[in-house]
Amino acid sequence: MMIHLLFIFYSLHASYLIGCDNELAKLHTSHPEACDKVGGVIIMHIDDLRKFALLWLHKTEEVRADRARYARNITGDIHESGWISEMYGYSFGAAEVYCFYIFTIRTQHSCSFIEAQAREPTKKNQNAVLKFYMI
Repeated sequence: MMIHLLFIFYSLHASYLIGCDNELAKLHTSHPEACDKVGGVIIMHIDDLRKFALLWLHKTEEVRADRARYARNITGDIHESGWISEMYGYSFGAAEVYCFYIFTIRTQHSCSFIEAQAREPTKKNQNAVLKFYMI
């Protein structure tokens, strides 16, 4: 049996995307078992992006239109406003094409978290690094 790999994507783990484990994934992808909690930084070859972009956009628009499920306990969205819809669009689109990930970095911090650490440095966080995300 030959396995054909369509896409190779690299991304960070985003544990707060709880919608990959509940009804949100079941409603927005036909392969909820393939949904990975990824986002923030996404690295892919430009040719893969060209193939994947429309599916990503479609899934993002689908999630944004699903206002009934903006609740924090369903999406993990602390603002309950759909601000992470594009991350779900990406995760659900990747699930549609069975894109899987190997994670080498297991954490992702928001800028506000790092700023709070910078104001109150401790031995534990003295090496915090601010990363810039380019889209």
